[in-house]
Amino acid sequence: MGTASECCVAPAGRYAPPCLRNETPTLQTVRLSHCDATKLHQIRGAVEAASKIKQKYRHVAYTPIKPTLPQKKQRGRRPRSFTPDETKSLIADYQAGVSVRAISEKFGCSRSIIQRILQVNDIPRRTPDLTAEQVEALRKRRAEGATYAQLVKEFRVSKRTISKYTASSATTGQER
Repeated sequence: MGTASECCVAPAGRYAPPCLRNETPTLQTVRLSHCDATKLHQIRGAVEAASKIKQKYRHVAYTPIKPTLPQKKQRGRRPRSFTPDETKSLIADYQAGVSVRAISEKFGCSRSIIQRILQVNDIPRRTPDLTAEQVEALRKRRAEGATYAQLVKEFRVSKRTISKYTASSATTGQER
């Protein structure tokens, strides 16, 4: 290979350093290839450069910064708590026929909070049920190939309601 560097010294041993094999360390001169010697000199140069920089800026106080993980973002906001009077008013509004959306806007919270309060207080949910004639007409129109969008406009119910009634006719063959 290339010329060896006689100035490089490494611990003697076959696979592990002597300190790991409980042997007394002995130093001997090791012949390094040109590539290894070059790498060693590059490392020594980098260490010397770092030492010079450290010496040059020794007057600057170094305070290591402890790495911290970013804080979790608050998702949404904490649901507001309702007083018993507000809960009674909310239930009375719902039973009077006011929509969940209007109630949620009145109290400044989400619709799911209103629905949860109604559920906790065992208030049955209002569902826009269709009459038997409407169900038959709905099934007939769906069998004819009407789209969900057309049926939503025509019957003024959600797509979920339409699929509920049309799926039950396909699976059970009976009216609800």
